[in-house]
Amino acid sequence: MPAPFFKRLKHYYADVASVLRGETSAVSVFPNTTDIGTSREHVYRRFLKHHLPSACNVMLGGFLFNQQGEDSGQIDVIVTVEDCPQFNFTNPDGNGKSFSCVDGTLAVASVKSRLDSKELRSALDNLASIPQHKSDYDWPSLGIENPFYENWPYKVIFATDGISEESLKRTLTEFYTENAVVPPQAGHHSCSWEILHPTSSA
Repeated sequence: MPAPFFKRLKHYYADVASVLRGETSAVSVFPNTTDIGTSREHVYRRFLKHHLPSACNVMLGGFLFNQQGEDSGQIDVIVTVEDCPQFNFTNPDGNGKSFSCVDGTLAVASVKSRLDSKELRSALDNLASIPQHKSDYDWPSLGIENPFYENWPYKVIFATDGISEESLKRTLTEFYTENAVVPPQAGHHSCSWEILHPTSSA
């Protein structure tokens, strides 16, 4: 009887997480916090490029916009479908910043060095700035049929270290209690979020 694959897959991702922690820790050698943040974004982007379907475009972020010209705050990492127009004139080698239409964006990520309550609130504020899908104009459809389309892009907050899960959950509850006007598509439903911090401390 063959060995259970999913157990091996679990070990695979555990080993990958260890490498990610090592790489993101190594960039702390830079004295400039901006350099550290950019380097960690590169590490996470490379991880996504190695694991997402080849049809996905994985870019260092800039911002998202919708069909009415509304735009978001700074986004660290953007993942788009292959049919989504790209804006890479100032990003010829793929390592610079880019931007995208929200209608063709699958996922976005906010990358943090250490996730505490302050950084979580900052990330939630930033991701909530992503404009909603609005199609008042007669733009060509990207042909996307998905029951969760209005909740796209999928929102991820990634950090390799952070405070306790209980503290983060408490901050989440407080944030959405204080910001009840944040629309559901912007992540008001907690199921729209994944908080990933492989190591944590109290």
